[in-house]
Amino acid sequence: MNRAYEIQQGCLNNESLINNVETLQLISNCHLKIKNYKSSIEYIEKAIAIISKLKGENSKDFAMAKVELSKIHAAEGNLQNAIDDLSKSIELLTDINYAKKEEIAELYQHLSEYYEKFGDFEKQFESLKHKYNIF
Repeated sequence: MNRAYEIQQGCLNNESLINNVETLQLISNCHLKIKNYKSSIEYIEKAIAIISKLKGENSKDFAMAKVELSKIHAAEGNLQNAIDDLSKSIELLTDINYAKKEEIAELYQHLSEYYEKFGDFEKQFESLKHKYNIF
C-alpha cells in the first residue's frame, strides 16, 4: 500500500508535471502538423493550465506556450485569436524581461504577418517598427 502511495506522489511532483507539459506540447505540435487544429488546441491548453499552476501566468514558459497557441490559431485561420495571444505574449515577455531581443523581434515579425493576413496594414507597419526599434 505504501508503494502505491509513493508512485502516486511521484506522479504529482513538479518534475513529472514538467515532463507532462513537454509531452502535451509535442502531441499538440503533431496534431498541428496534420491540421487537426481542435485537438492541437486541446493539448496546448492542457499544457498551459499546468504551466499556470506550476510557474504562474507571468513566466516565460507560460508566454511561450501562448505563442504556440497563437500559431495554431493562425494556422486554422482564426487570426484575431492569434493576434490576441501573440500580443499578450510579447507584452508579458517584454514586461518581465525574460526574452532576448532577437526572440522579441521574431515575435513581432510573426505579429506583423498575422496583421497582414488580417488586412490591417497600419498595425502590420507598427509591428515592424517595434521589431526594428528593439535594436
